Amino acid sequence: MSERPEVLLTGATGFFGRTLLFAFANAGHRVHALVPPESRPALTALVARLGREDREAAARVAPLSGSMTSPGLGLDRATLDSLSGSVGWVVHAASATEPSTDPLVLEEVNVRGTDQLLAFAHRLSGLRMFAHVSSSFVSGDYPGRFYEDWLDVGQTFSNPVARSKFAAEAHVRSASRALPVVVLRPGFLAGEAATGACDEDRGLFPLFSLATRLAGTLPTWLPVIAPDGADRYVPITPNDYAAAAALAVLAEPANAGRTFCLVDPAPPTVRDLVDALGEMVGRPLYRVPVGLMTRIPLLGPGRLLGSGHAITRRFGGSPISLYFLLLRNEYDTENIRRALEGTRVSCPHYSSYIAHYFDYYVEHYG
Repeated sequence: MSERPEVLLTGATGFFGRTLLFAFANAGHRVHALVPPESRPALTALVARLGREDREAAARVAPLSGSMTSPGLGLDRATLDSLSGSVGWVVHAASATEPSTDPLVLEEVNVRGTDQLLAFAHRLSGLRMFAHVSSSFVSGDYPGRFYEDWLDVGQTFSNPVARSKFAAEAHVRSASRALPVVVLRPGFLAGEAATGACDEDRGLFPLFSLATRLAGTLPTWLPVIAPDGADRYVPITPNDYAAAAALAVLAEPANAGRTFCLVDPAPPTVRDLVDALGEMVGRPLYRVPVGLMTRIPLLGPGRLLGSGHAITRRFGGSPISLYFLLLRNEYDTENIRRALEGTRVSCPHYSSYIAHYFDYYVEHYG
């Protein structure tokens, strides 16, 4: 097998999958990108974009049309036989992440799709590592510090996406008895820290949209209200950091069987984020403690989140951003800190990239 293992990547056209696709190809790996037929044009466009930057990297991408939720991934026997002898890493980054998605669809994509990838991995004679992209969502409503080795600690879930991600990770952990598995837990994926690049409806951009529009339309005497929380951390994760960390983790066979939280080890609090946002939109934001807001009888956590969904949908964008503002978790990052020792990979402090995101938003979407 080559020094750089061939990779089977799911979710290559997704928000984080695109970053992984570029990272693997640029690092010299041949990438078999599994996408459903309807996503093939999007993958073709991504490869063309990569080719404008590096033709050799683009030539390393081998598109595969299939179905993650079908037996054998919807691939013919000849393709399966070819992959079984060449693929060294399976990186499962495909998932459904929109809270409004039908729970049955979430179960089909996030849980059963994971099961199909695990079944495929058993066919691979040269498998070195199966990497499952999970989420810090799996902590649910656990109120304190959540450790990388933890999964089921009695937490409950108000978000169906979180519940399905928890179930999928549980299946992967069970498979670690027979497969070399690593679990990667990004937090609130916010785009690329180096450039600020992000989709309009992802990361912090829905919050930027909401804040700029409210600041620009409300009378100056009317305060712009925002959640406050000096003890609530936003588990932010730059996409480019998470991809670089994933490459470093996969390259070390001793990491098999472990879980790595790819969250900024010094994340901003909700207060930090609100203050920075107010400064960027040029208008102070009146802070109301999240804890107080959730204790108001007419606003409880469910109603508050529902109201937030309505507001963000009114101004465009995904409501998933607001879910993170209601979390109280701190995330342990000791495993990933140790794994990255001796590498050049580190997560930049949010103060060094928050302005990049805002500048990119204003230039492209504002």
